[in-house]
Amino acid sequence: MRGKFEAIAASGSPEMVTVHEEMATQLNIWLADEGLVPAQSTLEKPLVSRGLGSWSRQEKIDVAWRANSLGVILWALSQFKELPHWDAEFTPQETIKQLNLFAPTTAFLEKVSLRPDSEIGKARDLAEVWHWRSRIRRLQEDGMKPEDGSDLMEIVRAATAAAHKNGDIPNPIDGDFPVFGKAYADLSQDEYYAATSIAVERHYALNWLCGYAADWDCVPTDT
Repeated sequence: MRGKFEAIAASGSPEMVTVHEEMATQLNIWLADEGLVPAQSTLEKPLVSRGLGSWSRQEKIDVAWRANSLGVILWALSQFKELPHWDAEFTPQETIKQLNLFAPTTAFLEKVSLRPDSEIGKARDLAEVWHWRSRIRRLQEDGMKPEDGSDLMEIVRAATAAAHKNGDIPNPIDGDFPVFGKAYADLSQDEYYAATSIAVERHYALNWLCGYAADWDCVPTDT
């Protein structure tokens, strides 16, 4: 929500900025009244407490992408029926709507139900696989080759076949992960950036949910 306020402050009229400055203040009051301030991470606290319009461009981009991590957590709490495909984002609007901010948190707590560990764990494993596919492409672009002389695309094709056989991905395209209606290897740079960001954010949230780190700011996403 604060990220949305920042976006409006960057492009809105002076009147809109004034309105959202007050809303940012009310958001901080709500966080305090609901006892949520102690739950904020070390990096979150200063972002939320700073004056509206003070965020850098990169901070606004990072927080916007965090909607995908939030969407995964809400999915784990049974607020979304399923995770979107790996080329579809959770938007800030749809995730914020589920939280019903400014209302008492008791209502939210009463409606959530954590999915079984096995279901969350399976989603985590799949997120790691998609993140791995992103890193393989980066290695290819950097001209890196395995020391044993194996071919990276042969490794990808084997992983793709195994994932499809296991029911983890739809029908492969040209022996590769299907995303944006094409083979992963054929993605444009913009498509690759989007697919990578989606995978990273989901991997991050699911690793946190599965206990890979207690500190939200320092979750490993090794593949």
